[in-house]
Amino acid sequence: MTGVPAVSDWSSLPHSDIASGDQGPWGAWIPRAWHAVADPAGRHLAPPEPVLMTDPDAGLDLYHAELIAYWGPLLHLLVFGLGWGRPEQPGRRPGRRAARARPGTPGHPADLGLERWQKRGRPVDDPVLAVVNRWWGRYVPDILANGPLLALMAQVGGFHDRATRPGADVVVDGSWHAAYQRDPVWQAIWNQIPELHLAHHANTPMGESPQTSSGLVVGSDGSASAILIRDRYAGWYAALRACGLAQTTRGSSWRVDVVVKPLGWLGTYRLSKITGVWFSGQHRWHELGW
Repeated sequence: MTGVPAVSDWSSLPHSDIASGDQGPWGAWIPRAWHAVADPAGRHLAPPEPVLMTDPDAGLDLYHAELIAYWGPLLHLLVFGLGWGRPEQPGRRPGRRAARARPGTPGHPADLGLERWQKRGRPVDDPVLAVVNRWWGRYVPDILANGPLLALMAQVGGFHDRATRPGADVVVDGSWHAAYQRDPVWQAIWNQIPELHLAHHANTPMGESPQTSSGLVVGSDGSASAILIRDRYAGWYAALRACGLAQTTRGSSWRVDVVVKPLGWLGTYRLSKITGVWFSGQHRWHELGW
């Protein structure tokens, strides 16, 4: 795609790991994704489609980094932008990971937010969902059909404090997988996505990061506003969770603008009174992923 450098050309990538949270090509498109969310009227080009998405025989060793760089921003926007996660299923002890199951089988730990959004026609009146639709929308049915990738989404969102709620045992409709399971080309493409490696790189906002001169600036209780300023991308969501702000003395939710100095504004965040998770945008879109 014109104007977008190839991930394999590391020297052409404009952002450092301080802005992307990752060294090398793994976080190549994360800054671009957040810029697109912050500037809905702009023309922020989608990442180039990985070679392996159209030619599964091209060689995973050669194009592995492209897959990580392409799918990583999707998880960052959904998990750390909208605050999507999955509640614990009834009867499971908090903090214990669900056993991995085949797609469409009971107990499959898939994220339901994408399925609910797809069934509603993929509305785009939220800036995060608008970018997700523009960059990856055509692949949503494929994602819903891909068991390992869905399990990965639940794994990445698994750090959210869980809350048992009605409907927590609902699983993604198995018919998504059934529609593709007999297509050998589809299987060749989607079975090679390195979900475990992707999970590692998708969790950088929760990672530890040295912090120097930046921090939290809190306004008056009446304003219910604050600014979290970070020196680097890595660890920003962990810092948000640890900021100590919930509701004001008047019962209003604090609104925290998150700014990463070399990257820019990541959104205005609130702590949901229902899920206990920090999210940006309207609560109805946050709750869609719970």
